[in-house]
Amino acid sequence: MQRLVAGGDAVCEGEAMLRRRGWVPVIVAIVAAAALAGPLAVEARASAPTSAPPGTSVVTDLSWTGPTRGWAVGTSSLCADPESAFAAQKVVCVEQLFSTADRGRRWTAVGSTDGVVGIRFANRTVGYSFGARNSTDDSGSGFAMTTNGGRNWTRQPGRPVAALEVVGRRVVRVTYSHTGCPGPCDWRISTSSVGSTRWHPARFPQPRFNDSVQLVHGGTTDVYAAFFGHTAGGAPDQTTDLVVSHDAGRTWTARGDPCAGDPKRETDTVSVAAAPGGIVASLCYPRGATTGGYVRISQDGSRTYGRAGLIPDRFLTTSIAIASSRDVLLSNPFDLAGGGPRLFASHDGGRSWKTVITEAPAGATRATPGDWELLGFSGPSSGYWIGGGQTLWTTADRGRTWTMNPTPGG
Repeated sequence: MQRLVAGGDAVCEGEAMLRRRGWVPVIVAIVAAAALAGPLAVEARASAPTSAPPGTSVVTDLSWTGPTRGWAVGTSSLCADPESAFAAQKVVCVEQLFSTADRGRRWTAVGSTDGVVGIRFANRTVGYSFGARNSTDDSGSGFAMTTNGGRNWTRQPGRPVAALEVVGRRVVRVTYSHTGCPGPCDWRISTSSVGSTRWHPARFPQPRFNDSVQLVHGGTTDVYAAFFGHTAGGAPDQTTDLVVSHDAGRTWTARGDPCAGDPKRETDTVSVAAAPGGIVASLCYPRGATTGGYVRISQDGSRTYGRAGLIPDRFLTTSIAIASSRDVLLSNPFDLAGGGPRLFASHDGGRSWKTVITEAPAGATRATPGDWELLGFSGPSSGYWIGGGQTLWTTADRGRTWTMNPTPGG
C-alpha cells in the first residue's frame, strides 16, 4: 500500500500527512506533557529496539505476491528522509531491492531500483517501480518495469506515478502532471495488462484540490483510490474524495468521505484498506486531533458502512490494514509519549482492540524516516508490519501472533 504526495521527492509523506491534518502542534504538546507525566503503561506482547541512525538502511516499501514471496526496497535513512537534519550532508543514494521466498525469514539482494522507493510485483518476474526521489531517469517519470524479477529495469515514459496496484491480471496507476499541490494536480488513472507497456486512460470523477492519494485493492476486481484533502492553511474542508472501481479500474464511481457526517466537527479519512469480497475500511480522525479516532467498515464495496468502532485512545494511529470484516490492524509508528511504536489488532470488527506489539521507546522522534505505511496483509491470514526500529514483523493468523524477522539489508 503506497501513499505519496504529488511532488513527494521533497517531502516525507508521513510528515506531510501530519502537517495536512494539523497534527504537528498537537504532537508537540503531547510530547511535552509526556515528559512531565512519564511513560504510559501499555501491555507489551513483544518488543524490539527502535532506532534508525543516520546513514543506516531503512525499508521504504514492501510488495507481496503471496503469503511467503515478497520484495522490499531499501535506502539509507538520509535518502529516505530528505528533510531530516542530516539532509545537508552530501550522500550518494542507492536504493537496493531484496526478495524473500519464506515470509521474510531470509532476504536476498536482487539489484538496484535507481532512486525509486515504491514497488509492486504482479508475479515472480513482472514488477513495477515508481515514486523516484533520487532517480537519474531523464524522462522525469521515475517509473520502470522489470520482467526478470527485479534484476533489470526498463524505464517507462509518461507522467510521474504517485500510486500503483496490481489488481488480478490488470495494473492500475494514478499519475499527476506537476508538483506544487494544492492546486490542480491533474490526477489521471490508467490501466494496463500485467507486463504490457500500453496504458489505457480511465474516466473517473476528478477530485478537488487534493494533494496526495492512496490506492488499495481487494481481490481481483475491486480497487479504491482515496484522494486526501488539500494542505492550504485554514482551509475549511479537507475531507477525502473516495472513488471506487469494481472492474479492475476500467470505470469509477465517486463516493463521499466515509468519515464525514458530523455536523459539529469535521472528521476525515486519513487512511484506507481493503480485502476481498467488497470489504473496505476507513481510519477516521477529527481534523487536527490525535484522539477520538475510529474505524468504519463496509462489506458492500463502500456503498454502506457499519457503526464506527472507536480505536485505542491517547495513541495516534496512522495506518490501517484489514483481512476480513472482523480482522483489523492499526499501527502507530511514531514514538510519542515515551511509549514506543505500537501495533493494535481487533478481531471483532473494531469494537475492541489489543496491543499486540510494543517496540522500545527511543525519544519523541519520528520512528521511521521513510514512508510509514508499511502495514498490510499479503494473503487471507498473512500480514506484515515494519516497525519503528526497522524490524519486520509477520503473522500467519490474521494478527493474533507475530514473528520477528531480520530487516531486509540489515
